[in-house]
Amino acid sequence: MLRVLVKRMINTNPIVTIGIPMYNAENTIELCLKSIIESDYDLDKLEIIIIDNFSTDNSIKVAESLLSSTNVNYAILQYKGSLGLLRQIILDKARGKYIIWIDADAIVSKNFIKKQLKFAENLKDVKLGAVLPIILSYNTESILARGIGYKWAISTVRALLRSRTPFLGMLGALTPRETMKKVGGFNIKLMSGEDTDLFYRMKRLGYKIFINPEARIYHIMPTKLRRIVTRTYRLSYYYRFYFPWDFHYMTRSIINVISATLCMLHCLKIIKDVACFTLPFISVIEEMTSIIATVHSLYHLKRCSSKFPMGTRAR
Repeated sequence: MLRVLVKRMINTNPIVTIGIPMYNAENTIELCLKSIIESDYDLDKLEIIIIDNFSTDNSIKVAESLLSSTNVNYAILQYKGSLGLLRQIILDKARGKYIIWIDADAIVSKNFIKKQLKFAENLKDVKLGAVLPIILSYNTESILARGIGYKWAISTVRALLRSRTPFLGMLGALTPRETMKKVGGFNIKLMSGEDTDLFYRMKRLGYKIFINPEARIYHIMPTKLRRIVTRTYRLSYYYRFYFPWDFHYMTRSIINVISATLCMLHCLKIIKDVACFTLPFISVIEEMTSIIATVHSLYHLKRCSSKFPMGTRAR
C-alpha cells in the first residue's frame, strides 16, 4: 500500500517535477536536495516527489528535515517494489509539464534545471522523448570513481558523434509527462533496466532522444569493484532478455575493451590524469561480467522464458 509520509503542495500548477527514487541514502540525499533547492530555477515552479523503498536508515528524516525548512512543493511517499514501479508512481503523482529524474546520490549544477528546460523548449515540431545531460563524477578523490566518470563521458560523446539513440539511463533525464503516458510509462516488473525499456519504446514510436551538452549532473560513483560488477551484471542480464537476437553482443564486448584502451591513451594526453589508466581495467571487468550475464540470461530464456519475471520482451 502506498504511504504518503509528508506532503506540502501549495502551487497547483508546477512546470517541473523532480522525481527521486530513494533507498538507504542518508549519506547523499542531503547533498542531492541542497543542489536542487540552491539552483537558479524558481522554486515556485517546481515540485519534488521522493519515493522511498522502505529504507532502513534515516533517509526519510534527513529529506524531511531539509525540505520542511524551505518553501518548495514536495511530497515524500513510501512503497515497496521494483524500481520500475517506483518511477511509475512518481509519474502518476507528478503534476509538472516535464519530469526530471534525479538519483538520490546525484548532485545537479546550479543552472542544470534551467539548461534542461531551455533545451526542451527550444525543440519545435519534434516528438520529444527525453533530454539527457552530461554525467560527471562527483567524488573525484577516488581514482576508480574518476575513471568511471571519464568512461561515462566518453560513452556520451561517442553517442553524440554517431548520432544514435543513447541509452545512458534516467539520471538527469528530462521527459515530457504526456509523452511518458503515451508510451505506456515504465515497466513495473523491472527491478533494473526500466530506462532502457522505456527509451526503446520511445524510439520505436518515433520519439527523439537528445543529449544536452550544456547540462551537467554529478554522480557519486562507486569506489568498490563489487558494486561495479553487481550493477553491470544486472544491466547486461536484462539487456539480453530484451534483445535476444543481438548475437554480436559478446563481440562488441571485446571490441569495447580495445576501444577503451585507445580512448585512455587519448584522454591521458588531454586530461593528464592517472585515473585514465583505470578505463581499460574497468572495461575488462564490465565486459567480462557482461559475457557471464549474457550466458546466464540465455540459459534462463531457453529453460523458463514463459516464467521469466522481467516483463514482455521487445519485438
